[in-house]
Amino acid sequence: MNAYSYGKTGGDTVFLEIAKRLPNIRWQVVTSRLGKKLLTENGIRAEYYLISTENRFNHVIAIYLKRTLRAFFLDLKINKNSVLLGTSDYFPDVLPIAFLKMKNRPIRWVQHVFHVIPAKRVFPNLLQRFSFFFLRRAADMIIVDNHLLKQQLSVLGFDSNKIIVNHLGIDNGYLSSVPANGKIKYDAVYMAQLKPHKGILDLETIWNIVNQKIPSAKLAVVGKGNKNILKKIDNIELLGFLPDKKAVHTIKTARIFLCPSHEEGFGIAPLEAQAMGLPVVAWDLPVFAEVFPEGMIKIPMGNTKRFAEAVIRLLTDHDYYCQLSKEALANARRFSWKKTAERESKILCQNQK
Repeated sequence: MNAYSYGKTGGDTVFLEIAKRLPNIRWQVVTSRLGKKLLTENGIRAEYYLISTENRFNHVIAIYLKRTLRAFFLDLKINKNSVLLGTSDYFPDVLPIAFLKMKNRPIRWVQHVFHVIPAKRVFPNLLQRFSFFFLRRAADMIIVDNHLLKQQLSVLGFDSNKIIVNHLGIDNGYLSSVPANGKIKYDAVYMAQLKPHKGILDLETIWNIVNQKIPSAKLAVVGKGNKNILKKIDNIELLGFLPDKKAVHTIKTARIFLCPSHEEGFGIAPLEAQAMGLPVVAWDLPVFAEVFPEGMIKIPMGNTKRFAEAVIRLLTDHDYYCQLSKEALANARRFSWKKTAERESKILCQNQK
């Protein structure tokens, strides 16, 4: 977990939720002080190797290069039954594992990959291709969260026999335990990083159209990033990054979940929203056909007018809203972290004696 920044990305969430459900595995976690803080606060018992001690995550490339170089010199306790697990395909995670794999060839390397970064995001795409170079040649097993991604990696030269699909999950028990107080405060909620590839710029156009039809409609925006990017939206409350309990409570005080993201590996946040009964409106990403067959209105990418009209209909048509809410709940019940962790355990312990 050497690429950890702050808050929680999808990859961080996946490792955290799996690790807490596999207490019999002896974890050695390579991460930063910030990463250790996240894991220990969530009850993950492990032997921690702190690769950096910064309190703030600034100067990303410089920090990543420093962490990568330092990880090459770690004295990890590795034996024949050890498994090298990469929690992300960022190079601070991949390169040190590739180095350890070369030194200890019988050791298994299991790697998580969550999505292929589009070529239009030139620099992130190039860095991912750099990581993929090592993964194709040395990783023993690639874990992906959907079948479309398995096909994409196969096209990029990965051995499809080494790729295993393990759907992600949600914690329905925890989501149910957070009180809702029975009050609806927001008409819709957005919860993701405030970055263009997460659709934050589309959100401005969409919500202004909604407000033209429903002037009182209020939007909550949850996520880390530059809040100034949303200066031109009315009836919006910028909440920044929220810890889990507050984030869940905020979703429960909203009626609809908005997911205008341009790229997703799976969609944990909209799935959690569905588990709380919220219909989701999203761009029609290919992966959503597998993960969200129900309870999500999928709009052709870029058609902000149709996106806004879908939101307006949900807010004004009670019967339609109730139908989508029931579908959302039914869809969310198909997934759980318990099932994900059980499948992951079989993968990690494969071929061990």
